[in-house]
Amino acid sequence: MARGIVGLVLAFAAAGVARGEEWRTPDGVASVARPDPARFVAVGADPPALVVWELPDGTMRMLVWEMPAPPGVTLAKGHIEKGFLREVNANFADAELVASEVEARDGREVFTMTAKARDDAGIPVYCTQAITLAGAKTYKVMAFGAGKNTRADPDAAAFVASFRVVAGVPAAAPPAAAAPNQKPAVNDVAYNAGRIAGMCLFVAGVLWVIRRVSRGG
Repeated sequence: MARGIVGLVLAFAAAGVARGEEWRTPDGVASVARPDPARFVAVGADPPALVVWELPDGTMRMLVWEMPAPPGVTLAKGHIEKGFLREVNANFADAELVASEVEARDGREVFTMTAKARDDAGIPVYCTQAITLAGAKTYKVMAFGAGKNTRADPDAAAFVASFRVVAGVPAAAPPAAAAPNQKPAVNDVAYNAGRIAGMCLFVAGVLWVIRRVSRGG
């Protein structure tokens, strides 16, 4: 039954992607379907976020994010999951990973995962992210929901499912020449640490919206 409901949501999401106006990153590499402009408004975005849309009542927020990726870096599903949960746990309680998958979109690996937690008022909070490498950058889309399941919500599902990288961009920048005695994993570890730290700062900046709604104003 649960799979049937998720399948139905994804079908509606696909229809939404087809209707949505495309928004591209300033470098033209990544794109998403812009959320319904009659309902979602663009608000100020601080780096590493490029654009942020939210519902006027603050119950849902969607963003596109980019950050430089060191040459030769790779994305590992397990590392991303740990960093993702660390981000959520830093701001909320009882965080758990409720879904995580790797899929090919236009021949490129995209890592998509959803976490569920609760705020200090007991309101459930959901976050879904999709992340991929393209050339010398990492691109990510995220959807935050206060009391809304971002995996099942049609708006959030359509937004995340629309995430694409244009054809012809290499999956990662060529590896840099290794320094003497450098361990192969150093670049990967450094990249993940930077990604987690940057997102922790950004999540902290948007929490007032979710907590304001959770507390009723």
